[in-house]
Amino acid sequence: MERYELIIRFFEEIGASREAEMYLKLFQKGEPQRFAVIELTSDISSLSLHILSLQLAFLSSLDLYPVIVHGVSLADQKRKQGKFIHWLDGLTKRKPLPERDEIYKASEMTLALNETLVSSLNVNDVEAAGLVGGIFHRDENDHIHVHTAQISKSIRKDTLPIVAATSSQEPICKEKINSSPLRLFDATKALVEKLKPRKIIKIREFGSLRSSNNSPIEYVNLKLHKEQLMNSDMMLKEDKRIISESALLLERLPNRTIVEICSASNLLRELFTQKGAGTLIKAGRSIKIYDSLEDLSSVRLRALIQKAFGRSLIRSYFTKQKEKFKTIIVDPDYKGAVIVKEVEGLNYLDKFAVRPEARGEGIATDLWQMLLHHHDSFFWRSRPDNSINGWYFEKASGCVKTDKWFVFWRNLTEAEMNKAIELAQAIKPTLI
Repeated sequence: MERYELIIRFFEEIGASREAEMYLKLFQKGEPQRFAVIELTSDISSLSLHILSLQLAFLSSLDLYPVIVHGVSLADQKRKQGKFIHWLDGLTKRKPLPERDEIYKASEMTLALNETLVSSLNVNDVEAAGLVGGIFHRDENDHIHVHTAQISKSIRKDTLPIVAATSSQEPICKEKINSSPLRLFDATKALVEKLKPRKIIKIREFGSLRSSNNSPIEYVNLKLHKEQLMNSDMMLKEDKRIISESALLLERLPNRTIVEICSASNLLRELFTQKGAGTLIKAGRSIKIYDSLEDLSSVRLRALIQKAFGRSLIRSYFTKQKEKFKTIIVDPDYKGAVIVKEVEGLNYLDKFAVRPEARGEGIATDLWQMLLHHHDSFFWRSRPDNSINGWYFEKASGCVKTDKWFVFWRNLTEAEMNKAIELAQAIKPTLI
């Protein structure tokens, strides 16, 4: 069986085959080197490394080649090589150099992981190139320059680029060393600013970020949540550091770029499902809410809805609809929108739309949270073959299935629920 069929069958088993196919098409349309950058810390276990190799094998068989970067992380070195990390972390302040042996230890650890990962991929019939020099160069002002020619060449040859966070072009002490290690975060930041990938994925042994009571944190909008998370006791210190680093990674990248934190075993779920299996972090921006079309472009809103649903919207939708527009929530770039109408005294979620190319950016979550902030109770309907019905089931208080529609609701009384089911069957479709 082809790997493509295997991956679709895997997602069929978890009810996400439509999502997987959508993301596959989306990723394959873009520039290969901008698909994703995966950051891998050197404390990953051998089992996780094996699992990661299998999932990377799937990706490469689908002509998807993420750039894997690995090296010395703050967490690794605090446990293993304390002296070195204090110098590495404060390199821009020109602290005294550590002992030469410490630099060798860090270099050896980084290069050993590169060889191990390449070998593990080769065992799984995946071509992989260990790029341990010529990618990064730190100049005399401590600025890291990135050269991507080897990465592009590797991907053109259908080979996964495994990039070590080392600089081979600058002697960092009097005795020249073949490769001097860079802090992993510094290397990742320089690399993503050059490549501008769609996704930055941090693989770590513990998976998603967690609160102090060990419950997973699925989503962080830095614009809305960062200050609250950083100033509270609800997160572990290490996870707060990841949020701060993620904010620095995203500050010079397109708004569509996201950071995802997950374990090696959940890489495919994180890439190919809307819910994912880790923590999604995005820069965030202001989503506006309106009570009429007066300050909106109905042309752009129509294009968004039609693109999201893959069907034409009736001509009279914005002009002659019986139901009154009550709330319209719109992303500034018209990547997503929510339209709530009032139908016989009930709030009816008429449209929940996100452009296909913007899915996976957290826009749906932003829109949903804004919707809940303004409307505690409402109902909506969805066709049985809608690919996000699984997501709707998680969000709804209840659902009734009919041949034509799935009718969902939130926080309705029994009388309102019965009325909503009846109304949902009677409302005329607005998508052709």
